[in-house]
Amino acid sequence: MTLGLITPPTALPVTVAEAKAHMRVVYDHEDDYIADLIRAATARLNGPYGLLGRCILTQTWRVTLLVLGSTITLPLGPHQSVDSIVYLD
Repeated sequence: MTLGLITPPTALPVTVAEAKAHMRVVYDHEDDYIADLIRAATARLNGPYGLLGRCILTQTWRVTLLVLGSTITLPLGPHQSVDSIVYLD
């Protein structure tokens, strides 16, 4: 099985404003640093190489199977939709 990222996430799971409210930060001069921390945490958890082994944000992946078995188990759940299934003989 091979995975290919087609459409990456377009947003972060938490906004800078939400993170600042949680941390009780009222000043703005650390906003870029807080955004970097959110991106780093997201990268550490998200996708096939993240600690969770799943997608925590909406994104599109291509899954290629070299051998077709009796069942197909899709990685990176939970899934919102399957756009297409193509079978080449």
